[in-house]
Amino acid sequence: MEYRKLPHGKHEEKLSVLGLGMGGIQKCSNAEIEQVIRTAVANGINFFDLCAGGKNVYEPFGRAITGQRDKVFFQIHFGAVYNKNGDDVGLVNKYYDLALAGDAMAANHYEKLRVKADACIGCGHCDKRCPFHTAQSERMKEIAAYFEK
Repeated sequence: MEYRKLPHGKHEEKLSVLGLGMGGIQKCSNAEIEQVIRTAVANGINFFDLCAGGKNVYEPFGRAITGQRDKVFFQIHFGAVYNKNGDDVGLVNKYYDLALAGDAMAANHYEKLRVKADACIGCGHCDKRCPFHTAQSERMKEIAAYFEK
């Protein structure tokens, strides 16, 4: 597998020239999703585009990379909104938050952030500038409360 280094990445961070797009994989069973990810990693693919069509992809993805998180890179598209059934219902003055998927990967990512949601002072500046017209200061309270559990 050929790898590339990002211009501003760390020296040890090398991404495979072949990546795996996850659009449409939500139609597969959890076992199939896990096997696809494991097979990709075993063959040197370490870059995943998690723009998936349903939240059911995140848990099997998390299980598949358990114990090898340091080997993979992924991009996540914020902007999708999933209903309780896991269906993508598009942007409706909200944004998708991985924590809503209830997966351990989101919690792990959140814990590593240098600045967390509870740092929000509620000034409202971001509320006025949000292109999705979402009350960001309220969302920060929800996110902070979610991760306090």
